[in-house]
Amino acid sequence: GIRDEHAVKLLSSLKSNGKLLALNMSQNHLGSESVQAFSAAMKGNTTLTALDLSRNRIGDEDAAALLTELSPPPEAGGKKGKKGTKAFVHINLSHNAVGEKGAREAVRILEGGDPESLKVVLKGHKFGKDVSAKLKAGGLV
Repeated sequence: GIRDEHAVKLLSSLKSNGKLLALNMSQNHLGSESVQAFSAAMKGNTTLTALDLSRNRIGDEDAAALLTELSPPPEAGGKKGKKGTKAFVHINLSHNAVGEKGAREAVRILEGGDPESLKVVLKGHKFGKDVSAKLKAGGLV
């Protein structure tokens, strides 16, 4: 599979890519470096709306930071991400090392805006009862 050092090179090209709508990077060895590179690349991308990062090595802090970066602020009404990028429609972070912090960020997004603006999938993780109940109610697990 692809490791961080290779993914960083690939992801840097997203900034200027205006045609790619979906990207499947599942079942690789992606971690913190890849998440940081992806966040940086998305600052200039307005077309990518679906990202599958399932079955990688993405930790709780990185998942929370990525979700924060990609989620639309409440005042945007779900139309644009925090950095002026188009908000994602779908991001799959299933079967990574996402913990309570990442799950709480997904719940915040779910509760704070248009449910059509961002769909986060977090299957294959164990969370506390409160967070799990909210994620299940929103169809995220």
